[in-house]
Amino acid sequence: MLALWLGSSPVPQPDLFHKGLAKLDRAKIDHAILADSAVNLFRPESKARPFLAGPDQDKVHAFEGVWNDAHARDILCVRGGYGNLRLLPLLDQVKLKTQKDKKLWGFSDTTILQHYLFSRLGAAWVHSPMLTSPSFWSPGAKEKPYWKALLAGQSLSETLCTHKLKVLHGKWRAKSSPHLLGGNLVSLVSMIGTPWEPVSREPFVLFIEEIDEVGRRLDRALQTLVHSSFFETCAGVVLGHLTNCENGQKIVEAWAQEYDIPLAVGLRAGHDRPNLPILMGTKVKISAQGKQLTLRTPSFSLRT
Repeated sequence: MLALWLGSSPVPQPDLFHKGLAKLDRAKIDHAILADSAVNLFRPESKARPFLAGPDQDKVHAFEGVWNDAHARDILCVRGGYGNLRLLPLLDQVKLKTQKDKKLWGFSDTTILQHYLFSRLGAAWVHSPMLTSPSFWSPGAKEKPYWKALLAGQSLSETLCTHKLKVLHGKWRAKSSPHLLGGNLVSLVSMIGTPWEPVSREPFVLFIEEIDEVGRRLDRALQTLVHSSFFETCAGVVLGHLTNCENGQKIVEAWAQEYDIPLAVGLRAGHDRPNLPILMGTKVKISAQGKQLTLRTPSFSLRT
C-alpha cells in the first residue's frame, strides 16, 4: 500500500486531490490516507492560521501511524506549503521505527521532515512531485519516463538516475561518493539553530531549489547556511530551479565565488518543470570533467 499524508497546508482545490487519486487508480496502485488526517485535507486549522491543514497533533498522529505501519511501504505527501517545522517537537515525543526501505516522497516544505528522518533514523527520501502536483498527475515529456516506470513498479534505469550538470565555479573532486542532501533552501535554513538542525558527519553535496524569493532574502538564507555547523562538511552545491527568484542564479553564483564553494547548475528539480524524482539521503557518484559534472544516484522504485 502507498500511504498518503498531509503535513503542511490545506489542498487549495479539491479537484487537484482527485486528479492525483485518479492517477494512482489508473496505475492500479493501492493507496490510503488515515481518516483523522483526511478530515483536514481541505479545511484550514483556524481563521487565524488558514495556512495550516488542521491541528499539528492530528498530523503527527497520522504520520506516526503510516510510518510505523508495515503495510504502508512508502509515503507520498499530498502537498507542501507550510507546517512541517511545527511538527518536530511533537514528533520527538513519539516512537518512530527505524525503517530500512520506507521513503517519504515530496518536496518544498517536506524538506524539513525528510531531513528530520534522515538525521534521526538515517532514512533516505525522494525529492519528488506530490499527489496534487501537476508534475505527478500530468507529467511533461521529460517527466513521463520516470512516472511510467515508477507507477509500473519498476526501478529507474541507470540513464534516468544520471544527471548532467554544468560547473559554474570551483573544483570538484574528479571522482567521489558523497551523500546527496538538501531540497528547498528556505525550509532547510529554517532548521538551522534549532534542536533539529540537519546533521551530516560525512561529506555531502547540497542540492538547493527555491521559489518566490527576492534577492536580499535569498542572499540572507545563503549567508545563514554557509555559517552553520551543518555546512561544514559540504563538498559542493548543485542548483535546481529558482522559480520567480530575483536574479536568483547570479546571487547563488556570487555567493559561491565569495566563499569558494564548488557550484554546478542544471539539476532538473524544484518548483518548476521538469521536477524529476531524485533519490536523496544516500551516497551518490560524482564525476567531473572540465565544465561538466555527472551526478548518479542509486536506482530506486516506488514501493506500493
